[in-house]
Amino acid sequence: MFFNVEASQLSEKRLFNQQADQRTWHLGFGVGLHLQELAIKNNGYTTPDNLKWVVENNAYSPGFNLCGLVDFKLSNSFNLRLSPGLMIGNRNLTMCEQNNGETMKQSLKSVYLLCPVELKYSAMRYHNVRPYISGGLIPSADVNRRRGEIIALKCFDLMASIGLGCDIYMPYFKLNPELKFCFGLTDAIQHNRPDLTDDDTLNLTRSIKRAKTSMIVLTFYFE
Repeated sequence: MFFNVEASQLSEKRLFNQQADQRTWHLGFGVGLHLQELAIKNNGYTTPDNLKWVVENNAYSPGFNLCGLVDFKLSNSFNLRLSPGLMIGNRNLTMCEQNNGETMKQSLKSVYLLCPVELKYSAMRYHNVRPYISGGLIPSADVNRRRGEIIALKCFDLMASIGLGCDIYMPYFKLNPELKFCFGLTDAIQHNRPDLTDDDTLNLTRSIKRAKTSMIVLTFYFE
């Protein structure tokens, strides 16, 4: 009899932080890594000298992201989340001339100030885990724009996001690993380039019809 009671108690999962989801709103922060991509569509522009450039983003390097978090409870399943933060990353561009094989490279560094506005839908809690999905919009501003770059980005951009994550309930906080996919909704290329006076350099921008930002973001939230 005593053995059965002890075994039953050991088999029960201890529930941590049971009041975490009852708060009307709460704060947190997140840290993580991401990859930036520029999905470029070339237009086949040919210069008067019969040069035809193709621009590609064909190399990637991880970036760093840091953000705050404000979470508002809308219902037992839905939360509205604001996560203003900073993203520092890099995209490596290769520019290739189709006729003579000449190539150029550019490291396109970005420092984004952004404020994602996202809706979070959470499944039922199972012991100390609760999976969720999220989606929303991410307005951003690139504060690392420099004059004279071969390819330049617009200051402001807008992305849509969809994410998958899981609330892990700890004794004193929640840990939320989240994988998010972000897709640009606007053309990110700065086509009007009065800062460029060299036609040979300007022809590279003229060769791009449009380009949209995309990201894969892994973030660990602490709430």
